Amino acid sequence: MIYKILNFGIGFNYSIEYLTKMIKEGVKLNDDQIKLIDTALGYLLDYTDYISKKDLISLELPIKYLEIPIYRHLSASLAHSLYEKLKEKKSQIPNNIERWETNIKKDPLPDIKRLLEIRNDLD
Repeated sequence: MIYKILNFGIGFNYSIEYLTKMIKEGVKLNDDQIKLIDTALGYLLDYTDYISKKDLISLELPIKYLEIPIYRHLSASLAHSLYEKLKEKKSQIPNNIERWETNIKKDPLPDIKRLLEIRNDLD
């Protein structure tokens, strides 16, 4: 399973934050790296989907129920940062990053929607 590779542990959230920071600071990623991040973001989109606690337990997902908003925000931030960089470079936007961008726009958590507002304020 991919979540064994993702290893949702104490350092995972810091890894997402660090990768987001690197992307914002302009680190150059090759196509293979972008593809790997896109794949991971696809799983994170599924794992952090808003479902009932009962459904979450039955699915045996690797994220604890109360941690879903945290990982959803971190993942949305990563996806949005990468989306902005790829858009700026006029590069093709991978599927899962595009899916995140769509989901950010309709997310019920204000902190996640605010990711778009912050960018729009800079324009």
